[in-house]
Amino acid sequence: MVRHPPTLDQIDETPEEVFEQYGITKEEYRIRQTNRLARDNTAPKVGEPAPNFKLEKLTENGSRTGEHCSLSDLRGKPVTLVFGSYT
Repeated sequence: MVRHPPTLDQIDETPEEVFEQYGITKEEYRIRQTNRLARDNTAPKVGEPAPNFKLEKLTENGSRTGEHCSLSDLRGKPVTLVFGSYT
C-alpha cells in the first residue's frame, strides 16, 4: 500500500481516487512534486547561513516607510525569521 502523500516513484501505482479527493490529477501532482523537489535542491541546507535578502521597513501600524533593511545589515545580531502562510 502506498503511503500518502506518494513519492514521485509511487505516483503511477497510487489509485486515481487518492488524487481526486484533493481535486487534482496524477499529472498535476507529479508536476507539483517535481517543482517542489527542484526548489528544495536550491534551498539552503540546515546549518548553512540564510541567503541575504532585503525587506522594506514598516511603521508600528504597518505603513511603509520607504526604508529597507538587509539580512546582511544584521550579521552578528540575533535574528528570528518567522515563516507562515495565509492558506
